[in-house]
Amino acid sequence: MAKFVTYKPDDDKSDRSLIEHIFGLTWLFPGYEIQKDGFRDSIRVAETDRPLSLTIKTKEGKLIAAIPEDQPFKILLFDTSAHRFIVDMVEGLLSNRVVFIEIQ
Repeated sequence: MAKFVTYKPDDDKSDRSLIEHIFGLTWLFPGYEIQKDGFRDSIRVAETDRPLSLTIKTKEGKLIAAIPEDQPFKILLFDTSAHRFIVDMVEGLLSNRVVFIEIQ
């Protein structure tokens, strides 16, 4: 049986708590490069045409995950082997918001 999640896209794009939370963990994960947008300039990568607010890459440059600029509580997962790693990062977020992980 299929499972569905129906939600209304969040109109408030100003809540960047997930982005700031993950970026604040940068020092805990020296094997990864976490890049945050500059509020004016979004991040662009070859793997998607969507403007991004945050990317997580290996030191070798492989894209692991990203947060789209227009959906600050959605994580685009590009490497499914990193799912547990991403969940572990998000678990400490103090928020009542639902975080969606979308496999790319």
